[in-house]
Amino acid sequence: MKKYICTFFLIGFTVAICAQQFDVITRQADNLNRKVRSLPGNEFNGISGTPYFDEKFYDVIVQGIGESKDKLRYNPYKDEMEFERGGVIYYLDKKDNTEIQFKDISGTIYKYMSYTLDGVFDKGYLREVYYSDQFKVYTKELMMLDNGQLKDNYGKGETKFSFKKGAQIYILQQGNQFSKMTLTANGLGKLFNHKKVTEFVKTNKLNLKDERQLARALDFVEKNQ
Repeated sequence: MKKYICTFFLIGFTVAICAQQFDVITRQADNLNRKVRSLPGNEFNGISGTPYFDEKFYDVIVQGIGESKDKLRYNPYKDEMEFERGGVIYYLDKKDNTEIQFKDISGTIYKYMSYTLDGVFDKGYLREVYYSDQFKVYTKELMMLDNGQLKDNYGKGETKFSFKKGAQIYILQQGNQFSKMTLTANGLGKLFNHKKVTEFVKTNKLNLKDERQLARALDFVEKNQ
């Protein structure tokens, strides 16, 4: 069984199984001083662009629990999940393996995970790209703050801050092992130790940076392992 998802948004949410679950989260947010700012906020005044891929809040389903009363969105710059109550934005508490499905964005899933990549331990929200019984593929979506230098007519420098989308990192999970993926025919073949994978990608002229075409290659891997 497999599924793959080719949209950009999905968020994680930590809740308990009862009617009081969201009240508990709100109290935790208050006690831990997790309040971000009132709306509209001025945290990013003077910075061009936005820290979000999508500023809208969406209905979500929490795996094993059900629908959330609160609409959520992902802040990739801070790697935080946000919800709004009474004109105030809160960050959600983070717990490993929390999985959220966005109802309004083709079932996109984010998962909060701990992992070691290239010998470095990390944790954060990953978007699910591909799922099978044999392996899973995630991507880490990044938003950067760029401080480019601008010059006026007198040659004086001025720092101009702007948000800039960072290069996505694709991650393969096989059991408890995580590996960074190189999205080329040779890179994919080497990762799975399978020359036929390289040949399949080249023969079909697949652009692995397109997640639909990447899914075709991963389907081939799954069937031929």
